[in-house]
Amino acid sequence: MNKRLKKKMGNRYNLIKRAERQTHKRKGMRYIDYALIPIGEKDKLRFDQEGYDIDYPYATHWFIEIAPTKYYYIIYVYPCTSKGRSDTNSFLSVIYAGKLEKVMLAFKKTVDDIKNDRHIANFWDSDSPLF
Repeated sequence: MNKRLKKKMGNRYNLIKRAERQTHKRKGMRYIDYALIPIGEKDKLRFDQEGYDIDYPYATHWFIEIAPTKYYYIIYVYPCTSKGRSDTNSFLSVIYAGKLEKVMLAFKKTVDDIKNDRHIANFWDSDSPLF
């Protein structure tokens, strides 16, 4: 199979490369931080129960990033492969949004919780507030 067809087959978006490019920008709004973390056993079971395994069959890791908007910062979560690649450019969940100081604390707490396979409540439960 030639290279052109291999590129079209899947995993079109490389989230890590995009985040690195945004981190090194000189002008405009830059990404603050990002992390690539393996999906834990509890999260994988919940991921499959919610039916996301059909939409994201390749997902083995979470890609978490802090992205700026005009007035505040948002923490996004994407399912991806171990190399940070994804078929879609859309996020799975928004963890937190607010001012930079609070977002950085929430980001560190979220990364620690995911590494220990203790996911925060508002990731899977939509009735929890984001702010």
